[in-house]
Amino acid sequence: MERDMGILNLAALWMAWTIPVLVALYLLKLRRQDRVIPSILLWQKMLRDTRANAPFQKLRRNLLLLLQLLVLLAVLAALARPYIQWRQASVSRRIIVLDTSASMQATDVQPTRFDAARARVRDLIDAMRGGEELMLIEAGGRTRIASSFTSDRGALRAALDKVVVEDAAGDLAEAASLAISVGKTQRECEVLFFSDGSNANLAGLQTAGLQAQFVRFGESGDNVGITAMEVRSGRGMDRRPQVFLTVVNFSAEPKVVDLGFYLDGTLIETRNLALDPGMESRQLLQRPAPESGILEARLEVEDALSVDDRAWAVLYPGRTVRVLLASRQPDPFLERILLLDPRVDLSRVEMGLYDPAISGFDLHVLKGFSPPAPPSANTLLVAAQVVEWAPIQEVKERPLIVDWNRNHPVTRFCQFDGISLESAVIPQLPAWGEPL
Repeated sequence: MERDMGILNLAALWMAWTIPVLVALYLLKLRRQDRVIPSILLWQKMLRDTRANAPFQKLRRNLLLLLQLLVLLAVLAALARPYIQWRQASVSRRIIVLDTSASMQATDVQPTRFDAARARVRDLIDAMRGGEELMLIEAGGRTRIASSFTSDRGALRAALDKVVVEDAAGDLAEAASLAISVGKTQRECEVLFFSDGSNANLAGLQTAGLQAQFVRFGESGDNVGITAMEVRSGRGMDRRPQVFLTVVNFSAEPKVVDLGFYLDGTLIETRNLALDPGMESRQLLQRPAPESGILEARLEVEDALSVDDRAWAVLYPGRTVRVLLASRQPDPFLERILLLDPRVDLSRVEMGLYDPAISGFDLHVLKGFSPPAPPSANTLLVAAQVVEWAPIQEVKERPLIVDWNRNHPVTRFCQFDGISLESAVIPQLPAWGEPL
């Protein structure tokens, strides 16, 4: 156990000047009044205890003075609020989860919530003791380990300097799951969350036997923001794009804001929104004809967070997507999946007649084989064999998928955490390759 002592109200110690004042009152020469009494027999001892033949002479024992000093000290102690805190011995390893989501850019904490949180993490690094190790986890659009366990302050500071806030939503629950998986293998481990939210799975951390603390940054909820923007192409003969937008008032007061839509910088429509506290408003924008360009939604509002006042989407007129399917043998299930999208124009070819250099298709889907060279179009390999232009680097048996790129257009709306694999081939990617 470690003991921590301190005083909560240091300003109260200025009242200690009353102690010497009280003592000085007893040191000063007494001013007595003359009284006629029949005898001084009962008053001699009292006179000896309080007699001061000259000012500031040495005091004799005085019970009244002692009681008054004790009362005065008790009052000072009550005002100063001293404390003694007992806690367990410091853990040897700490996991720091730093929130890098868009809301950490709010300016209700100067200069921003993220800058204040990062400064606190830097103080922890500077205060590390001998034998103590820290791990830094970044919780933003993607949860990743910025620095593994190390006692090297320089390496931790360098890793912290590389962590930047993102214009994306964060997931503290995912970061908490990662902290649990790492921390439960450690003998003594503490998890510290530095964030502006409170949705971390602290109960799960405590169930796993880990010490957990949540350090909150920012209290103001004065914010109106765009939380979602999605573009959907029309179905059938209607190719007009539909834009779905969600605006939320996070503040405790009603807000009236203007929502403007801009196409390639030109204002095409504006709306006035009246939002009650906590209200979520869903907006639909549908243009009279198919259009292409950059569509921007912009809120005209002054609040603590400006990054969520604007959102962008790409509009493009609906068109037919030509897909070439090549396989060893017909696969009606795969064909049915591809034809779920009415825009798909599907062509089929046998594996022996497939030419990687064939043009005129937007996507090549290859089932059960791989070509000797990369195709000339976007390609999806299903149950492929060894790819000569991407040799096998490693084969993992029963791998567990714990992370993937949730921001890439290919995997943006995919969930892989519930997939069980017997084995997985990890290829050696070419220079232009990007793992998702």
